[in-house]
Formats: sequence, C-alpha cells, structure tokens
Amino acid sequence: MYQPALFAMVQDSLPPERRGMGSSIIQLIHGTFNTPGPIIAGLLLLQFGLVPSMRIIYTIVTILFLIAALWRLKLKETTIVNKEPIRFRYFISAYPQAIKESFKVWKRVPRSAFWLFLIQTLLMFGRTLTDVINALYARDVLNVPEEQWWLVYIPLLITLIIASIPIGKIVDKIGRKIPLTFGLLVFGSATLIFVMGNLPMLMVAMSLFAIGQLLVMSSAMALFTDLVPPENRGKVVGFRNFVSYIFAGLGMLLGNYFYVNFFPQLPFYVTLGLLIPELLIVIFLVHEQEK
Repeated sequence: MYQPALFAMVQDSLPPERRGMGSSIIQLIHGTFNTPGPIIAGLLLLQFGLVPSMRIIYTIVTILFLIAALWRLKLKETTIVNKEPIRFRYFISAYPQAIKESFKVWKRVPRSAFWLFLIQTLLMFGRTLTDVINALYARDVLNVPEEQWWLVYIPLLITLIIASIPIGKIVDKIGRKIPLTFGLLVFGSATLIFVMGNLPMLMVAMSLFAIGQLLVMSSAMALFTDLVPPENRGKVVGFRNFVSYIFAGLGMLLGNYFYVNFFPQLPFYVTLGLLIPELLIVIFLVHEQEK
C-alpha cells in the first residue's frame, strides 16, 4: 500500500539530473542496513535452531516495521492533495474505480513507460522463478552445506554498498538505457554462474546480482520518473506493483513446479530465456526523454 506514495514522494523530491544518484542512494541505504541481517540470522540459526530463530527474527522485523511506520508520519506531501480525512469504509467502494484509473493512466504517459513496466514485470517473474528454489538448488544440486547458505548473501550486500554511488553517477552521466541494458546482461551472467557454481562461485554470482540490481533499479526508477508526470506516478507505480505481485506469485508456483516435476535447472533456463525479449524491448522500444 505504501510503495506508490513513497516512490512518488521520493522521486518528486529529486531533480532530473540527480535521479540516478538518488535511486542508487536508496539502494545504498537498503544494503547498509541489510548487511548485518544474514550474519545475525546465521548466528541465531546456529545458536537456537530454525524454528526458534525464525520466531525471534519475525518479532524483530515486526518492531522495525512499527518504527518505520511512525517515522513516515513525519514525511511531507510533495503534491497538492485533498485535505478530506481518510475514511477506511471508502477503500472497498473505491477499489473498482482505482483499478479503472490504473488502466487508463497508460493513455496519458509515453509508450516507453509501458514498455519499461513490461520489462520490470518480466524481470520480477524471472527472479521469483529462481528465488523460490535457489536455496534448495544450492543444497541438493550444488552440495552447499545448509549452514553455509547465509554466507552467499554477504557479498551481495557488501557490493550494494560499494557500487551504489558509482552506478548512480553513471546513470546520471550517460543516461538510462545503457545501464539498463548492461544490468540485464549482468543478471544473465550471474544466473549462469549460479547454475554451475560451488560456494565461492555462488558468492561471485550474488555480487553480480547486486550490480545488476543496482544498474536496473537505478536506471529504471530514474527513467520512470523522467517519463511519468508527477500526478500520474502513484497510479503507475500502484498498477506496476499490482501486476508484478501477481506474476511474482505465479513465478513462485511455476519455479517450484519446474524444479520438482522436470529438472532443477529449468527455472534458471526460463529466466535466461526471458532476458531475450527484455533486451529487445529495451533496445528497440524504450526511449529516453529528450532533454
């Protein structure tokens, strides 16, 4: 619920020439605060076992969510808003109209914004195909010990911290399309390394996933903001999240189905296959806004 509003407020606050850097700094903040997570989770797992450690972690996460919610009350609106108080009984009655508006908004934004939305949806679908089974694949196929799995996330988070600011500068300096294209290629390379890897190779793959994530997320967020006017950003992001979560759920179901009923590498190969239309869309159908 909060993501469309938060995305719109953040992007409204960034000047066009700093949107790549701003998006990368968001990734930097996420990486910085997420870096201790795998270490803490690994220590809890070794100390208390799986179920007790999960209960502790969920308790901590709940407390942190409540703190974040209270902190967000201090945010200020970046657009003119209706001062009428929110009435929760309107949520259900307004839902059909909100869906209609989310479909209609694509007539009011450049076509490149729609193609960018399609790329992100396909990318989300491909990532969830593999995310749902990657720990099982590492344990059962690559023979990575279960108690060492958490180690592969440390290079990912460290890379997010180190590479975020340089990549943000690249996005602002050379434009959005080139980093977006290169990020998809990095995702493909990381997926191939993951499929064939051992523990050290998985750590390399995770670092590449981090670089790909920074390139794709920073360039896509900046390009979305360039293309979509402020009054339509909430609708576009809301619709994108709505569709992406549907495809994410479908990806999780199919990822597990492919893994169990065909062969373990199939989800990864499907993800690699999806990169082909994604790259073609970026190269031929997505156009940056003229400055």
